[in-house]
Amino acid sequence: MTFSGSSSRAIEHAQVAGPPFLTKKLGITVLFLPLVGGGEVKGAGVKRKDADRMISAIRTAWREHFEKFVSGALDDVSIISDVVDRLRRPRRYHSACLLVDHAAASL
Repeated sequence: MTFSGSSSRAIEHAQVAGPPFLTKKLGITVLFLPLVGGGEVKGAGVKRKDADRMISAIRTAWREHFEKFVSGALDDVSIISDVVDRLRRPRRYHSACLLVDHAAASL
């Protein structure tokens, strides 16, 4: 993402700490983007309509980045989730018996 203004700044997705939001200070709309480490990017004097479009674009870009980041691990995560669910059930068998399905599926 690149923010342009009196000073231009490129921000990587990994630097973003949370979702962007709007606030008003002294009647002026201010767009905030929280950054990792407690910093933030502020855009003041932005029209509400433009700020809403910017927030939507930032959230869409972040979601696409995150989906691409985790898409390769979804199968592994679902297998681990299944194993954790089975481990939460009352113990009738040794825990190692619960991993037999996972070992067979990975071969």
